[in-house]
Amino acid sequence: MILKRKIAKAKTLMLKKQKKVAFNSGTSIKVDPLHCHRSNELEPAQKYQETLKLKNVYKNFTRAICTFIISNISLPYLPKIALELGFEEKELKDYIKMKKEDIKGVIELRGLLIIQNNDNSKIIAFKKAFQRLAEIFIKYFAANWICCSKLEYKLDYLKFRFQFLKKIKNPSLLYPNQA
Repeated sequence: MILKRKIAKAKTLMLKKQKKVAFNSGTSIKVDPLHCHRSNELEPAQKYQETLKLKNVYKNFTRAICTFIISNISLPYLPKIALELGFEEKELKDYIKMKKEDIKGVIELRGLLIIQNNDNSKIIAFKKAFQRLAEIFIKYFAANWICCSKLEYKLDYLKFRFQFLKKIKNPSLLYPNQA
């Protein structure tokens, strides 16, 4: 019942938009709302909504992970990882604060996860710690972060969590040609 109302509302909105475009251009267009849906293809407005849902997902998740690492919530996990990898907690927090300012998308996430040839031992340790803390965040804290945030597409973010966790565990999946 609700779905039928939503479909009817979407069709009337689409009709109004098409009439408005036709009125502004000065041409007359005859539109049949029952036959305007293409088979196996999304309408441009639907396609735009689908891309909009996950447009900033990497940026939002990466910033949330950085905030988690900087905050006191990570204190039960951080000392053990710092001791194991051999660095000071404050150094990692400073490194993450510096990197958090520059996060714009998946490229910066790759930079925080993938170990390069020119990385020194401290940076390698920071990247490994980031990866472990990101896994902890996604597994135990992401659902709460999503539900309590101002995100518009909460269900999509909840669904994307598992894909994101898989990509955190295997950073080579963050490259587009290896999806």
